[in-house]
Amino acid sequence: MKRRKFFSEVKDITIAEAFDKFMNAKQAQNKSNETVKYYEDRFEKFSSFLEEKGISHASEITDDCVNEYINGKRKTNPQIKDTTINNNLRAIRAVLYYFMDKGYTENFSIPLVTVRKSPKDGYTLEEQTLLVKRPDPNHCTFPEYRNWVIICHLLASGKEHQKLV
Repeated sequence: MKRRKFFSEVKDITIAEAFDKFMNAKQAQNKSNETVKYYEDRFEKFSSFLEEKGISHASEITDDCVNEYINGKRKTNPQIKDTTINNNLRAIRAVLYYFMDKGYTENFSIPLVTVRKSPKDGYTLEEQTLLVKRPDPNHCTFPEYRNWVIICHLLASGKEHQKLV
């Protein structure tokens, strides 16, 4: 049976000590250098945020800290995309779940941010006309002719077909 540490036994561990243990575990698991660097870079920014909040021990990290970090990212950079936030959050989440598993912090869930997809603009009529312009078979390459055939086929098989050829 696995022996579990009680939360009170490891309450005094600092964030830096806990992160060092996480990094040692990842290196023991033979994670690539890029993966290790990814965790270091993302968690370093989160650690700086925690220091600004006056949080120095792993036991003080809560889900409110993570939410404040996300909201702070959005305030400092309004143009930041949800996918970028999720990229950062995946690394932080891996580290914090390790902390929770070891009993350094209390358990809580860290959901990813919902990504709102914006519809992409289709080709204009002028762009479509350029795409379906028939190449000269005597002076074009095979890939150019092949691409023209594929584009014409796709346009002809669509629901809203316009005669462009």
